[in-house]
Amino acid sequence: MKVRRAVRKLKADVAYKNILWPPNIRRLVRDGGMYQIPCLFIDGKPMYESDDIVRFLESRFQSGQGA
Repeated sequence: MKVRRAVRKLKADVAYKNILWPPNIRRLVRDGGMYQIPCLFIDGKPMYESDDIVRFLESRFQSGQGA
């Protein structure tokens, strides 16, 4: 919830994936190394901790600067 609130607040353009869909689960485990959410892929590398993800989003999207 913390990450979703930050995404909405910052109006960040992020893609959500339904991890209940088997191909998305397989990709999460294959590319990220584990089954854990939230997970944000940045340049192909996974970030799992909510606080880290929120800090990244704030640095990237603060003041409406966008990607």
